[in-house]
Amino acid sequence: EAEGSLSNCLDLWSRCLDQENAMLLRRTCLMLDWEAGVRAVDKARPNREGAAKAVRDEAEKEFITCSEAARAEIKAFHNKRLADFKQALLYYVEVNWLVRS
Repeated sequence: EAEGSLSNCLDLWSRCLDQENAMLLRRTCLMLDWEAGVRAVDKARPNREGAAKAVRDEAEKEFITCSEAARAEIKAFHNKRLADFKQALLYYVEVNWLVRS
């Protein structure tokens, strides 16, 4: 059972890491949208500049919101991962210690 809990911990870590990578990919896409908005404002004609600025500002807002959420979620994930891994490792060592004693 100790190996199962350590295995489960590693499996959970792997799935969470995949989700973290997906979140960072989404953030990267939002950053590219924001950069495209900045370029669109630079190239916009005066009569369309207001609309381009609105699109740019919305993309910037989404990027910043996503970045803040990503920062908080990644920090929470890594703290939980370390705590869970420590607990699983301690359990594994205790079981092996009892078996060998």
